[in-house]
Amino acid sequence: MNIAIFVVSFVVYIGICLATVKLHKHVADNLKRVNRRNLLNLCSQYILFLLFIVTYIPFSIFFPAWLNAKLSIVQESQNATTVFILLGCLTLAITMWLGYKKTKQVNW
Repeated sequence: MNIAIFVVSFVVYIGICLATVKLHKHVADNLKRVNRRNLLNLCSQYILFLLFIVTYIPFSIFFPAWLNAKLSIVQESQNATTVFILLGCLTLAITMWLGYKKTKQVNW
């Protein structure tokens, strides 16, 4: 039963990661399209990027290891934790690639 919960949670996790990347890209593009380039607009772009980095990257990297620790799918060991962190890094890379591909880059 724990394996089924792990698989469902992992699929939801990938969906959340992909939705977060697409939402960040959409909001950042909308902020860049504004004709007025005032200080408030620039600060909001940097704050949005900071929030994205501070929340998304740790969540995407460490969630599989945390989920394994809670559900005990694989026995706790240094190798298992390393594999789950690498799985999180792979998920981070794939969701970033899928979230940013086929989007038009807004020029400054």
